[in-house]
Amino acid sequence: MNERLKKLRKELDMTQQEFADKLGTARNNIAGYETGKRNPSNAVISLICREFNVNEDWLKNGTGDMYKEKDGSFSELLVELEDSDDDFIKSLITVYMGLDEDSKSALRKIAKGRAEKHRRIKIAKTEERALLFHIFHSQKERRDFGGSDFIEMQYCKLEQGSEIEKIVSADAINYWKNDSLYIFGDDMNMFYSHYGKIITGGVYNNKDSGPLDLLGINFYSQKQLIFMIERIKKEKPADYQILLKWLEAGTEYIGFYVLGI
Repeated sequence: MNERLKKLRKELDMTQQEFADKLGTARNNIAGYETGKRNPSNAVISLICREFNVNEDWLKNGTGDMYKEKDGSFSELLVELEDSDDDFIKSLITVYMGLDEDSKSALRKIAKGRAEKHRRIKIAKTEERALLFHIFHSQKERRDFGGSDFIEMQYCKLEQGSEIEKIVSADAINYWKNDSLYIFGDDMNMFYSHYGKIITGGVYNNKDSGPLDLLGINFYSQKQLIFMIERIKKEKPADYQILLKWLEAGTEYIGFYVLGI
């Protein structure tokens, strides 16, 4: 898969940094995927396919075309409609098939405009739903919610004065804490768009620091936490009340983690 990832990025004429920015991750993660030193999770693969319209079978196994067929869904829909018991729908199809090309083109433009309007309304409703952050009081509650791909925001409860090497070590972190805050994997782009400029400057597992890495370990100090609290109060991004309450409860600790998918 590593060679196909590199081929895709080259096909898109993007640098590793540009590719990483589109996915909301760090450049070194992309480098790791391309060299085979790291394997992308299923959530990352799905994100790549969704973001760049890539055929998942091609990316995983090398079968089929690189990109998904954009018109395939329309053809499948026509077959489904033709098999429908709805006489009105069948009549519409019959009328459409009897039109000349100019009339068909005009109807397609109208349909495309309506579809785009519907898409924008759907996105607007999604962003208004304010359900970015989830609190699970038990593992069962999280499993009942569904899915296993979450970004976890977790308090760092190590002692004051702990060395940064210990803080960002994978051995120091136990996932799925009941007092953590969770972001569903499908919402990672929305989370990054609203909070990527606020939750930034964290320390990675390799002790470098930089933008929020949605696929790796990020540590933020108590000082950074307090700064974020003030900025969130001022900017009031999506679903900020839940995050604000969680951050305020974490001021007694040395900081917090954002643990990527």
